[in-house]
Amino acid sequence: MKDDPTSIKSMRFFPDWDKNNGNQISGLIEMMCDINTLKDSDKLECLEIGSHRGESALIISAFPFVNLLHCVDPYKNEDIQQRLRYSRAKIWFGGSEEYTKVISDNSLDMVYIDATHDYDIVKRDLETWSKKVKSGGFICGHDYNSNSWPGVVQAVDEFADSRNLLIKTYRDSSYMMQQP
Repeated sequence: MKDDPTSIKSMRFFPDWDKNNGNQISGLIEMMCDINTLKDSDKLECLEIGSHRGESALIISAFPFVNLLHCVDPYKNEDIQQRLRYSRAKIWFGGSEEYTKVISDNSLDMVYIDATHDYDIVKRDLETWSKKVKSGGFICGHDYNSNSWPGVVQAVDEFADSRNLLIKTYRDSSYMMQQP
């Protein structure tokens, strides 16, 4: 596959992104289209935890209703800086717990959680970042797949059950819940 000209080396999409097949990004695009339909305001302020190379961030920030996307990742890399240089994204390298001090409660329209896929950390991220999301806003994430990431599924299910929220899932294993 290394010599396959249709393959783009990817950290987010497994197998690597095939330029001739949109299945690996269609779920994220569908989720953003749903948010566009359900949103309360014209311009959204969003945040992605675990931006890594900026693949999802590029897709999210490409939607015209996303006014600003905060990208939070603990590992500085050139890929994300290069990929998002012309976008409406603000990149911050550091832990998400540190960045919570920068973002006010009830100020974000959407959070997309795609960081560490461990049950305890996903649970903590959901609890912490849901406080930053406005009423009517969206708590979203990636890797809602019980075969690959059972801890993500367990944490998301418990969070949704404790707040009586519905979970909508997408073909790329993204998920979305809307704050009451």
